Amino acid sequence: MTTNVSIAKMRSSSSGYFQMLSGARRAAGACSPAMVVRQRAGEDDWQCLGGCGRAHAVGAWVRILGPTGPKFLDEGYIEATGAPTIAGPTDNIRSSASITLSVWNAIFLREAVSRVSGGRAAWVWLLVEPVAHLTILMVVLSAVRHGITLGMDFALFLAIGILGYNLFRNAALRSMAAISANRALFAYRQVKPADVVLVRAFLEGVIQLFVGLIMFAGMSLLGFDVLPYDPLTVMLVYVLFWLFGTGLGLMLSVGSTLIPEVGKVANLFFLPLYFISGVMFTPAMLPPQVREWLLLNPIMQGLELARSAFSPGYTTVTGPDLGYVTAFAFVSFFFGLALHVRFARRLLMQ
Repeated sequence: MTTNVSIAKMRSSSSGYFQMLSGARRAAGACSPAMVVRQRAGEDDWQCLGGCGRAHAVGAWVRILGPTGPKFLDEGYIEATGAPTIAGPTDNIRSSASITLSVWNAIFLREAVSRVSGGRAAWVWLLVEPVAHLTILMVVLSAVRHGITLGMDFALFLAIGILGYNLFRNAALRSMAAISANRALFAYRQVKPADVVLVRAFLEGVIQLFVGLIMFAGMSLLGFDVLPYDPLTVMLVYVLFWLFGTGLGLMLSVGSTLIPEVGKVANLFFLPLYFISGVMFTPAMLPPQVREWLLLNPIMQGLELARSAFSPGYTTVTGPDLGYVTAFAFVSFFFGLALHVRFARRLLMQ
């Protein structure tokens, strides 16, 4: 049993905090969130620190935590003289960080359940898709690669490219649709548009991590040498792919929410990007003039760095720079966050 008390201003000569405890009656249809009121220094007015509501109540017990210790008063009626609030039992006031972490945790569980159980054997398709992609490319490109020395297994070459590009693409495209898919959650004032975008991107990163580990474990069982020569560089490059995709997803989520046509153009853009990012080929196969232009693509540079870190004998070209990929990743991420701050109200109202 809790008592819902409507309070706006209270008079007392003690200093400290009020905490509304259990009472004998409950107002019908009213909620009872936590509320604390305190006395402002040098005044008799008590200021509300938290809680809100609509009801009056009778027979509430008021606990005064003053300098002389706890004291209990039976107030009977507590009248409202201004905007009403509701009191309930409380121990402390939650920090902004704890509220944010709770929101992220709840959204993550919601997104994970939706992603894994969205269809029949949906979790199986998460693994089947990249494996089927790898198999088809190996069959189609097996005739093309005759006479070309890569310096590493062709299957490993393709697997690195597919996993890297999928991590970037899925983080960007699925984050772009996060706001429209979770619009009902914005009824809770603790949930912001940036929260659902970041959590969905994080979930995609976790999924691609497990998919990659399972793929490389399967390739290892088949006899492929999948242990990287420089594992720290490999991990850094894939983290930058995720960060770049998340930043692009933050930007596209704002653009597609305010201008729906942006989402349609973005989906079309990722198809040619796949073919010019070096997933199926190495820049060493290209003429120097074409290679210089395509190396402006940070995805191609990242894939070259990852392949070089996997195998020291990999045939690469001069030009890929880790700093270049890092700059693209961080600039896109923080620019996306800035767009969410700038258009936060319009995203909620759209």
